[in-house]
Amino acid sequence: MSIYRKFDRAPSNDVHAQRVKVDRAEPVATPAAQRRGNPADEPLPMTVTWAAKLPRDVRPTVLLRSFGRIANGLAASWTDPEAFLPFIDDLFVDRRGNRKGFPPEVMAELFALRAYYEEAHPTSRKRWEVDNKRD
Repeated sequence: MSIYRKFDRAPSNDVHAQRVKVDRAEPVATPAAQRRGNPADEPLPMTVTWAAKLPRDVRPTVLLRSFGRIANGLAASWTDPEAFLPFIDDLFVDRRGNRKGFPPEVMAELFALRAYYEEAHPTSRKRWEVDNKRD
């Protein structure tokens, strides 16, 4: 009990409970409602800046218009070969078995982007050679 507590206040102990009215009309949060938000479907400003710095023949314009979420991931991982290479390689392979695939223009842009990345980051080119020698 606190020395500052007034004695005329009820209850006289520090622990007490009060009934709380629960309104059952409010929906209970489901696990799906608690998941993280979806990534942005349109290109973010940093993605547009990244694409503008690329050479014109490599710039993924159709990808930016059609698949902004994918372009955002590529732009975010561009400076890190350990993140970029697995990200772009997973775009070429259907691991789930139910993907429709990209349109041919987008695939051409992705292949050109991957080839440009290997030229710009020569150390990343050795990644495939090292992985194949281990097998």
